[in-house]
Amino acid sequence: MSMDLGQFHEVFFEESQEHLDALEQGLMALDPSQPDAELLNTIFRAAHSIKGSSGVFGFTALGDITHVMENRLDEWRKEISQPQASQVDHLLTVVDALRHLVSVYQNGEPVDEQWVQDTIDGLNAKFDAYEIKNSEQSQSSEPVVDEDDDEGFGFFEPLEAEAEADDDVGYGFFEEEPAPDEDEGFGFFEEPEPEAEFAAANTEAEDEGWGLFEEPGSSDTSPPQVDAVESKPTETKAPAKSAVSNPTTESAQAAQKSGGTIRVNVEKVDSLINLVGELVITQSMLAMVGQNLDDANQEKMNGVIETLHRNTREIQESVMSIRMLPISFVFNRFPRVARDTAGKLGKKVNLVIEGGDTEIDKGLVEQLADPLTHLMRNSIDHGIESPSDRLQAGKPETGTVRLSARQQGGNIIISVIDDGAGLNRDKILNKARERGMTVNADSPDEAIWPLIFEPGFSTADAVTDVSGRGVGMDVVKKNLSNLGGRIDIDSVPGYGTTLSLILPLTLAILDGMAVSLGSETYIIPLGNIVESIQPNAEQVKTLNGDELLNVRGHYWPVVRLHRVMSVRPRFERITDGIVILTESGKRRFGILVDELLGQQQVVIKSLEQHYKRIPGVGGATVMGDGQVAFILDLESLGADVAATATLEDAS
Repeated sequence: MSMDLGQFHEVFFEESQEHLDALEQGLMALDPSQPDAELLNTIFRAAHSIKGSSGVFGFTALGDITHVMENRLDEWRKEISQPQASQVDHLLTVVDALRHLVSVYQNGEPVDEQWVQDTIDGLNAKFDAYEIKNSEQSQSSEPVVDEDDDEGFGFFEPLEAEAEADDDVGYGFFEEEPAPDEDEGFGFFEEPEPEAEFAAANTEAEDEGWGLFEEPGSSDTSPPQVDAVESKPTETKAPAKSAVSNPTTESAQAAQKSGGTIRVNVEKVDSLINLVGELVITQSMLAMVGQNLDDANQEKMNGVIETLHRNTREIQESVMSIRMLPISFVFNRFPRVARDTAGKLGKKVNLVIEGGDTEIDKGLVEQLADPLTHLMRNSIDHGIESPSDRLQAGKPETGTVRLSARQQGGNIIISVIDDGAGLNRDKILNKARERGMTVNADSPDEAIWPLIFEPGFSTADAVTDVSGRGVGMDVVKKNLSNLGGRIDIDSVPGYGTTLSLILPLTLAILDGMAVSLGSETYIIPLGNIVESIQPNAEQVKTLNGDELLNVRGHYWPVVRLHRVMSVRPRFERITDGIVILTESGKRRFGILVDELLGQQQVVIKSLEQHYKRIPGVGGATVMGDGQVAFILDLESLGADVAATATLEDAS
């Protein structure tokens, strides 16, 4: 009776990505001048595992390339040859090729056999170009392991007793005692690493023309090209990774902490979260019904509702934690992005990663990679100066890009900080005028910097394969807006630029303040509320026709929500209603409503396609009485009052 291995394909693809990540990270950390033996073993085992499992599943092209890679890595392990920086670079391009092949097999597409052979030939040529010691021991075309040691990648053959531990001969899926540090053979029944939850996508290191953000149809889906090499030796030099120093990252340590994990289908988790959301709604309904009971039973009902509320909250927090992943699942790809970008531009960059263990909703993790990749490349290309320019400016020739994440209230703040030249205000203004945009030279920096997010806006002097097309920054802003987030810019000429992405921690449940306006109910995110007041006439001021509220010497622009939502309010005068003071990034403004209904936890429901562009609305929820309430988008509401939000001396 034959076993249907098709059921294991998805696990194979996930674990292939994990091993490719290990390959890439190991090669990035490798110092060719002083190769670490244990690191070489780790890199070798990753290639070894991919080769074995691909053979079992019939993915021969994947096995053929990793077989040659394994042989070459084994030469380094056994000190038959000395690693070269250019060889490490080439192996990284081969990792990209392997990622492409995994995608091809996963999508059921045909394999380009000629491309596979070219990749193998290029890999062999790169290594054969160097003299190796003990050349008689070199076996560039022979398997590393003995002929009878897993020649057919036999997952189900008995293990040879004398096999070396680090070779894991047999790739035994069903080994009784697998080595804890090897995880060879894609252990389908072992505890997977946490990274399995989010397999990193192809970094697309080349990404010619910033293809991540180009229009559909313009992207190139052809296999990554592995450059041919000249057959002449090159002296050993500093590792290529010196262009980007090893990142200082807390997430690297966190990733090493192993914990028991299971693979769960995301649809099952989402279904469970939806059920918890319904439980929250039911709880609200029960509380509303309880208000109509007589006094004798009211106290008992309140006690039951309180217990239900506490239990529901604990269940909700537990379930939501299932969808939370460390931001390191995104951050771990950027050492390679920074390394490749700096190498192309001839710059030296030290990448520092902080806050990698900060957790964020899985749905956000999967959509952050592309925007952050663009911002990282922009910081290196437009921000960090060339080594000579930095020295001339009195800076160290190696620039620093800092990628950090931290939690603040109900949001996560991701920052990309560089110590480069900063934004060029005059250049941005001139480019805006060339494009026919109306700009005021006296406008504050806060009004000038957002111009770089306009479609097609670029200050690059020339179009390169890294930048210059004006494609990307507008898409970054749009993608963040779709996620309920925003981006802020701080820049000081000569000292650098900080790009801060502010995003909600979760896309599912929100703590909010319910308010009434006419016959409608709205939800204001609780984390953005500063305070609420009922103002008196002396506090209300006007400036250029705009209403401002003086609160302890600070002036807050007032948004009349009924005008935005076209709703008939109960109160027209500010002094009769309630003004809720809110903060959204650097914007501060008040929202005029009729009444506060109280703090409430709500389940965020996405709006249908026809309602996505309602101004000031970021989502909807179902209240306890079955009424649908809009969740306010403060970023959109505050856009028109941002210019007056910082006025402190209005009168």
